[in-house]
Amino acid sequence: MLPTFLNARTGPLWFIAILSSALLAPPAWPDTPAPTWVVDPAVPGPDLPPRGRSLFDLLLANAGVADTPPFPFTDLLALLEQQVARTPGGGSSVKKVLIPLGRSLQRNAAAPLFFDSPRVVVAVDSEPDAPGGAPLYLQDRLFLGYQAAAQVVEVISYNPSARRFEFQVVSDYGPGSKPDVRYANRAVCTSCHQNGAPIFSRPGWEETNSTPRVANALARVQPMFHGVPARRSSVDAAAIDNATDRANLLPAYALLWAEGCGSGPAGASCRAQAFEAMVQLRLTAFAHFDAGSSAFRRDFAGRLLAIWAERWPGGLLIPDPDIPNRAPPFLTRTADVPREFDPLNPRPPAARWEADTLAAGRLVAGLAGVLPALDIARLDAGLFERARRLDAPRGQLAGACTLRPIGQLRDRTRVALGCRLSRPGAAEMVLDAELALDADGAVEGRINWLSLADGTRFGGLVLHGGRLSRHADTLSVVLHLAQARGGLHARLADGNAIESLALAWPVPPAGSLPAGGAFDARGTLAVVYDFAAFAAALEALVGRGEQGPFGAGEFDGPALMDAVLGELGLPATGWCCGEPPGLPPARAESPPDPADYEPAALAGVLRHCGACHRSNQPLPPGFLRGDRDRVAANLRHCAPRMFYRLSMWRVPAQAREKSPMPPLQVAAGQQDWAAGEALTALLDFAGSRLGKLAPADVLAADYETLPECLTVPAPG
Repeated sequence: MLPTFLNARTGPLWFIAILSSALLAPPAWPDTPAPTWVVDPAVPGPDLPPRGRSLFDLLLANAGVADTPPFPFTDLLALLEQQVARTPGGGSSVKKVLIPLGRSLQRNAAAPLFFDSPRVVVAVDSEPDAPGGAPLYLQDRLFLGYQAAAQVVEVISYNPSARRFEFQVVSDYGPGSKPDVRYANRAVCTSCHQNGAPIFSRPGWEETNSTPRVANALARVQPMFHGVPARRSSVDAAAIDNATDRANLLPAYALLWAEGCGSGPAGASCRAQAFEAMVQLRLTAFAHFDAGSSAFRRDFAGRLLAIWAERWPGGLLIPDPDIPNRAPPFLTRTADVPREFDPLNPRPPAARWEADTLAAGRLVAGLAGVLPALDIARLDAGLFERARRLDAPRGQLAGACTLRPIGQLRDRTRVALGCRLSRPGAAEMVLDAELALDADGAVEGRINWLSLADGTRFGGLVLHGGRLSRHADTLSVVLHLAQARGGLHARLADGNAIESLALAWPVPPAGSLPAGGAFDARGTLAVVYDFAAFAAALEALVGRGEQGPFGAGEFDGPALMDAVLGELGLPATGWCCGEPPGLPPARAESPPDPADYEPAALAGVLRHCGACHRSNQPLPPGFLRGDRDRVAANLRHCAPRMFYRLSMWRVPAQAREKSPMPPLQVAAGQQDWAAGEALTALLDFAGSRLGKLAPADVLAADYETLPECLTVPAPG
């Protein structure tokens, strides 16, 4: 795991209390460039995609249901299951938890019967293993939240073309209704999703049914909700947490890919070298890649660091996808969220990435995880078979080995193996393994680790297919190597396959192994140079220039794998897809009613509250939607809660009972917001509408006892 340079979990508590833009963009030391947010919490961006579409849109289009998600929710889950792998034990690769008392906008929808209608939270954390048609790559890119009581599905899904996650709402998602899919108000969404991506609580996920208290309370109502068991282990909650953590980094990796290499032929070569390293890393099960090659250091790592130092001299701030773990209030059965657990609280960056020696490796490792495993398996098999068919060049590492019998079980002898192998002009490799020799001559085993010259160790390799043979006075065995998980060939850092390990030792006086302690053998590791074909295919793709797959553009791992497999003449998956013809136009949530207010009186309220509270959705309450009379009535009704939340800006952070409004993201960029004239004007506005309530009485009250700021939905 890469080190974290700035961590929200270990930072001082006072950091939380810094106001306005000072928190959103931590100040640099004198003469030090300010860091740049990968996703700026203060800039939600346009509601509709600036280019491309969400993967949720493509999922529906690919399934032939346009913008109408299948109902009931179990049918939507079945559609997701068709797109992803299933675990070896037959379990679902779509992870699901139930949250009856949570912190979403829909948290009040089932009140007071919260446990009768828990929210279902879903994440896709696996990729297809043997897909048909044109599959979508959804791993860590699609998240759903379904609240049946509200008849709403909230969707967060990645848009590779725009390098961002899109927020969508499926409303009217209930029996007898036609679901309506629209892009959500990003200003509302990013108030909590300050990373512009999915969020989830830290362990131990006490709001979810992975904890006994929640699971037992749900099971007393019914054993299953929308296909999700009331009782669930923590495995799914942990998987969703991990998926949100990985998803949080996708925009950062995409930014570095698109902008970190620059443009033109040098940019294409830079991205190609990065891609080659990613493939090497995947072919070795994330063990290593050839970071020492001159092309990697010159064309990719060196260029990335130079451009990084120019574009982001203060480093890149990585937002935090984690919110505090919270035990729900079982006794009161209330949806109230105490201040310390409120996702509206500004979160400091989780890390700061700098232009250092880790930068290139971080990008390679991050994007390697987005290359489809089934394509990597096709590439591995295709390269090896091509080398066998064309009799590709081979090499050897040879040296002394030691075998030491370590046990006997029936007719099987266990033997420890250690070797030191090298080739002329190359550094030494150390191998530690364990073999099993059967009485009939069959041999198999596992490699505990291979140690390379640079200190890298990797294991997870098995030895198979061996059989003892005798020639004159020598016993020998040839063992084939493979990765224990996935069955790919064992490979060196440069991508070339390790074909076999041959061992030979003198025939002992009796049997296949001498009695007693250790004895010497000769070992030879055969390497087939099959990776040269991949490098040639990559060079051909780079030669296509800006219009080729390595021209300036967004990272699309599945499409890149399709391109390189096609160039090699190997079967490609044909991943879905760009923006298919006939896709219905993207639609945003209904715009607010035309303004019919007194500008002088409401200008500040509209400016600071309108982005969230002119919505036609029930949450956050749309008290600024409607005609003049409706808005005036709403404001009188909402004034106590408005005044309370506005006043929190002038209460020390540690003493606040609730998080302040408007959220910090709205106030960002305004100097001295907490003491400024804009906040004073808003407080005066709300205070003038308190009626018989005194401001001091409002602040002394329990916030939850103040009149709820709910409105009757406006017509249309």
